[in-house]
Amino acid sequence: MAQLIKMIGIFSFSLLPLVACDGHAATGSQSTYASDGITFNYPANWKIVKDEKNKFVHLIFVDSPQTAGFSITTSPKSSAESLSDYATDHSRRVAITMASSKINKPTLVTTATPAGTVITEKFTLHPDDDPINFIHEYRLVKSKQRVAHLVSKMPEDELENTAAGFALILKTFTLTDVDQAK
Repeated sequence: MAQLIKMIGIFSFSLLPLVACDGHAATGSQSTYASDGITFNYPANWKIVKDEKNKFVHLIFVDSPQTAGFSITTSPKSSAESLSDYATDHSRRVAITMASSKINKPTLVTTATPAGTVITEKFTLHPDDDPINFIHEYRLVKSKQRVAHLVSKMPEDELENTAAGFALILKTFTLTDVDQAK
């Protein structure tokens, strides 16, 4: 079953498990990511496991010590999907990838918050009759020229251990425009 959780995470771009002292987000000790107009803090016991960019897209994956993770995808504003389209497309790709496992139809709920719109996706995977509930939360951050799709991803039973880490990333996340010719 742990392998199945890893497969979902790998597809979801950020859930490669890592070893740490414990699974709690140690938000008192923080690391900072700052590159290409993207800045955020994250718990020191979390790791940047992928940082790739090309002319149009920049992908950053941050993994918790357990199987939860956070992905950031930036792209030019002119070519970016809406938050709703991004969440729907991501949900569809997860369902296709997990077709060999029993997965219920995900529910997507849109909520307006003071910090912006959040789309929450919940679904249950049923490997070997041992259900695992998952939560993905999608957010959109815009600058004048770019957008960032932010996605937190976790098995529901890890929410208590990872909520503070996700909150830290979201609270400190900034996106500024940079010269795309570099």
